[in-house]
Amino acid sequence: MKHRQLEHAELTRPRQVLPLRIICETVQVPDNVGMMFRLAESFGVEQLYLTGESITPPNKKISKASRRTVREVPFSIEPSTASVIARLKAEGFAIIGLEVTTSSIPLRDFDFEKHRKVALVVGSEKNGISAETLALVDACTSIPLLGKTTSLNVATALAVALYEVVSQEFWKNDPE
Repeated sequence: MKHRQLEHAELTRPRQVLPLRIICETVQVPDNVGMMFRLAESFGVEQLYLTGESITPPNKKISKASRRTVREVPFSIEPSTASVIARLKAEGFAIIGLEVTTSSIPLRDFDFEKHRKVALVVGSEKNGISAETLALVDACTSIPLLGKTTSLNVATALAVALYEVVSQEFWKNDPE
């Protein structure tokens, strides 16, 4: 069988938007924020929240890493992570922290299907999700790792988590 890489024009389709949101708490590396926009656009995230001390657009490094998806994904800059969580809970979102904690459920075992709306919380590159925010989330999930490293880059971890959420909730019944 001969394989041919598809051109971008062959893959053009309207952006599908899912009841899925991302809260970025104090993410300070512009490349990570840019990648989060790119991931959000790729996985149908409907809204991205940049909270706390997160770096925000406009920023050349964010724009470059996002490959212009910063224009495609609705986002807001919010001083308080707690107020975003309160609003989302009132709208029926399950707030899920992506963090290694004493009660984290391995990502592959976390049942995202039981939630109609999901908001994933990711934390800073250095300290992860703050203790104050961890007290507000409904649950935590973490990515099981096989090496000595205990965590992944925040954007890489978000990519893995979004793939799992979307594959459980949305691709099962409608893979295309």
